[in-house]
Amino acid sequence: MAGARHELERAPTFSELFDRTHKRKGTDDYVSESARTIATYDRTMADRYLEGTPQPDLDPEAWDPPAHDDHEAGTADDPTDLS
Repeated sequence: MAGARHELERAPTFSELFDRTHKRKGTDDYVSESARTIATYDRTMADRYLEGTPQPDLDPEAWDPPAHDDHEAGTADDPTDLS
């Protein structure tokens, strides 16, 4: 990812790095539904909490995955349940 740092003149943010590694090249499409869910959650958290202010590890109100979410770890009801 050194190229991205050079392009940006700084280290990329989590969102920039995540988008670059989880979107299909040349498109704005995420590679999976779980990637889209994570990106949506990250953006919701960024909108809710100003940079530099404390934020919870998980904000249940911001976590709103699609009903058909079939990601590998966690569930739509409890994203921390890794069983």
